[in-house]
Amino acid sequence: MWAYAPSPDAADLPPTAQQDVIRTAFIYKPAEVSPVGASHVLSDESGAGQSFSIAREPLAQAFTKAGTSAQYAFLVVANHFKSKGADADGLFDDCVNGGDAENTDPALDQGAFNCTRVHQAKDAAAFAEATAKSIGTDRIFLLGDLNAYTHEDPMQALYDAGYTDLGSAIDPSEATYSYGGLAGSLDHVLANAAARAMVTGADVWQINAQEAVAYAYSRDNYNVRQLFDASDPFAASDHDPVVVGLTLPAPADWNASTVYNTGDEVTYDGSTWRALWWTKNQKPGDPNGAWEQIVVGVDGTAVWTPSRIFHGGDSVTYQGKTYEALYYTRNQKPGDAKGPWQEMASAPDGTALWTASRVFEAGDVALYQGVTYEAQYYTRGDRPGQKHSPWKAIG
Repeated sequence: MWAYAPSPDAADLPPTAQQDVIRTAFIYKPAEVSPVGASHVLSDESGAGQSFSIAREPLAQAFTKAGTSAQYAFLVVANHFKSKGADADGLFDDCVNGGDAENTDPALDQGAFNCTRVHQAKDAAAFAEATAKSIGTDRIFLLGDLNAYTHEDPMQALYDAGYTDLGSAIDPSEATYSYGGLAGSLDHVLANAAARAMVTGADVWQINAQEAVAYAYSRDNYNVRQLFDASDPFAASDHDPVVVGLTLPAPADWNASTVYNTGDEVTYDGSTWRALWWTKNQKPGDPNGAWEQIVVGVDGTAVWTPSRIFHGGDSVTYQGKTYEALYYTRNQKPGDAKGPWQEMASAPDGTALWTASRVFEAGDVALYQGVTYEAQYYTRGDRPGQKHSPWKAIG
């Protein structure tokens, strides 16, 4: 299951007139990672003459391993630098290999706007460093279509800033793009030293750039005979994705001789546990002890565990059902019709389904056995349709 990271608030974006009609975005698997805070866009380099006035602004989002706190976060910054096309006036002329005009000299031929891409690389790196510092992490990944090949000037600027291009470092024999019969990588995942320590491997997934144009997504409903096949991953773009394996930062293993304070996290028996108070030599696992077990489901919702503390309004999943806490609870299993948990279920149209443990107030509407009812007053556990029921059939 996938989710998306919401875009920043409008107040945190460049003025609408300065934004591109397309924006980068993040999707992620909630079972694996959780977002840390809101996403951020580089918002002050999009004015006239600035580096991102003719490109999409970098988008940054921090993530942490599902079930762990922000202290284990890493930052990912999505980019899409200016293309090599000479389709606008140049912005800069202060780079080592000249300005933005296209120079076809074999020693310098990096396409148009090479100097702009150098500025974008430096600005993106500075933005990433500042954003990482604000959330308290030193692990940074820069990724995207940088429109620069592996040894071109914009990439050198990022190497100089301490980043490693994972594709060329780990999988140098493969490329992400093909043009004019030649192959090279315009698409990159770069890591600074702290992020590089998380990496277990990298591979260019060659599913797009090598495909014939006739089969490409851009030719959907274009040919007399439909050749594009949306049921497989091939030809979904003209660029290949780079797949990177990571070992996500996680708490250290529990140690009987270590003193832990409130909020400290450990790994024990394959799960993450958080200390509720000062503890030493108290093994995680006691449902009423010093540790609460933190587990999340595939959609990012907390999974009920006996040792975890929940407060009113907290949501959990338990045995395939979703419950909401009515008040503080610990080690009280969901399912008791009069307990601290109410089962939350809805029809496809969003109407609440009546469940015995759910609290309904006057005016609430619920569906039961195909009939829609409205509560006349506070009720819990009173089945609709019974004599003297607090429910009134309305449809």
